[in-house]
Amino acid sequence: MERRVNAVINKFAERGLRSLAVAYQEVPEGLKESSRSP
Repeated sequence: MERRVNAVINKFAERGLRSLAVAYQEVPEGLKESSRSP
């Protein structure tokens, strides 16, 4: 799953939408709490 998330983030970043990709990463699998912090 993490590889897929990173791939999505990279695709967004290539289009200049890194902020949107990071926002997507902040809420993995639709959960508010995560062990990873931005």
